[in-house]
Amino acid sequence: MTRSTGRTYYVNAAGLDTNSGLSAAAAWLTIARVNAQQYNPGDFVLFAGGQSFAGSLFFGANNRGNAENPITVKSYGGGVATINSAALVGCEIYDTAGIEVRNLTFVGTGTGLNAPHGIYVHNDSVSWYQFATILDHIVLDTLNVSGYGGNGIFISGEAGLSGFSNVTINNCTVSGCTFSRIDALQPDSAGIIVSSQNQAYGQGQFNYAPFQTITISNCTSYNNVGVTANPAVTGNGIYMGQTYGGLITNCVAHDNGAADAGGCVGIWAYDCNFVTIQFCEVYNQTTTSANDGDGYDIDSGAFNSTLQYNYSHNNYGAGYLIYSYNDGFVFNSQNITVRYNISENDCIHSGTGNTGSIYIYNGAGAGGLTGVSVYGNTVYQSRAGYFALRLNQDFTGFAANNIFYSTGTAGLLAAAAGVAADFPLRGNDWYSAGTFSMGWAGIQYGTYALWQTASAQEKVSGSNVGLTANPLLTNPGGGGTIGGYIPANLTAYLVQAGTPCKGGGQNLATLFGVNLATTQDYYRNPALVGVSYDIGADAT
Repeated sequence: MTRSTGRTYYVNAAGLDTNSGLSAAAAWLTIARVNAQQYNPGDFVLFAGGQSFAGSLFFGANNRGNAENPITVKSYGGGVATINSAALVGCEIYDTAGIEVRNLTFVGTGTGLNAPHGIYVHNDSVSWYQFATILDHIVLDTLNVSGYGGNGIFISGEAGLSGFSNVTINNCTVSGCTFSRIDALQPDSAGIIVSSQNQAYGQGQFNYAPFQTITISNCTSYNNVGVTANPAVTGNGIYMGQTYGGLITNCVAHDNGAADAGGCVGIWAYDCNFVTIQFCEVYNQTTTSANDGDGYDIDSGAFNSTLQYNYSHNNYGAGYLIYSYNDGFVFNSQNITVRYNISENDCIHSGTGNTGSIYIYNGAGAGGLTGVSVYGNTVYQSRAGYFALRLNQDFTGFAANNIFYSTGTAGLLAAAAGVAADFPLRGNDWYSAGTFSMGWAGIQYGTYALWQTASAQEKVSGSNVGLTANPLLTNPGGGGTIGGYIPANLTAYLVQAGTPCKGGGQNLATLFGVNLATTQDYYRNPALVGVSYDIGADAT
């Protein structure tokens, strides 16, 4: 559909608020004048590139566009315009949608006195379950947001199941936020966050969830440190909840959470259905909490959700956490897939309890976590006292065709007594370049044979299907920072010629009903060629 022609309003330093605003020569001067105007579908508001404007943008319910003819706010001419909002919110979009904000910089004071959010999109329209008010079409594109005590970019529903659909956050950079806000209604914080939290918590699995079809792509979130005095989960990189149909793709989160008191994560989702996190890099996620500080997490109340083609390294806690708990609102998670990811030296901090590079934890007890599929991943762990894979309590699913590589006195596996045949391990390569250690039911074993006897794992029809061979990785432990999903920069985890992992895996279709015919590995190769199943994230 062709966009209709609305009016275009200009704002620049040579303007006057008494002007019409309808041309660059008759531009407005201030944000106050911008906020006073009522806009119609198809209108544009253009700020002169390279100039700075003081104040806080506001678009309320009387300004509503639509997907075909949105109200668009952006820079014009050369360069990018800056909205310097000081101790105010940078841009507030309230009870409205059909709005696009593009190619702007938002700057707060950057001090502990600044509590507002950078970009605050919220809906508090009254709603009751399936009759929720869901506002359609928000685009935030090519924005730089920094210096806010609240969230950098916050998409929120604040009355029952009110929320938004078809939200795109693309090519945005958020930094230096989340470090002063303590809010009883919205206690958690992140560089980029989609969450109604206290208002519709527990509704993410339903197709009438507050947030529907949400995409966060090509974004970077860093140095969002959190709040030490806030017991909630603060200082996350990118965080999505109460969402039905979400995608976080090609994003980078790093150096977040340094002052967090609640246990934060680089990129994660919870209370959701059909959410995928892919093609991302997370590193240096820290926490002051005794838990978390993880790279990625699919948390409780998640259904049919996937972590794939991601890279995690040097995070305080787990690289990849699958976690379920029961608090009366969310009480289980189902059908979670973790595939073709890479973890390098996660679990770097002794103060966090998440001591497995891949860590699966069922805090809700038996039955709370079902259908967890872990396959085609490559894990490198060299931290003494930590593990490539840690399994806690009882849950169902499987882990197959993964490379678990340890050095020094790092362990390959720690499995609690509750983990039983409901979570079979098949066709994995358990390789130690140091002291071999695999645990089962709280006991560590110094040889694969002793562990296998105790666990009865890695067998099909009574025969061993696991490996303990050197996978011949190109440069294990040498991945470092790669700048996002750039497989050509992560050659460290390519397998070399002669690797036993080529064709050494198990048939996932036969064993677990997993069809890899249309699936790729981390390096964009077909995950299945003919009938050959490979082990690890490189199926070259």
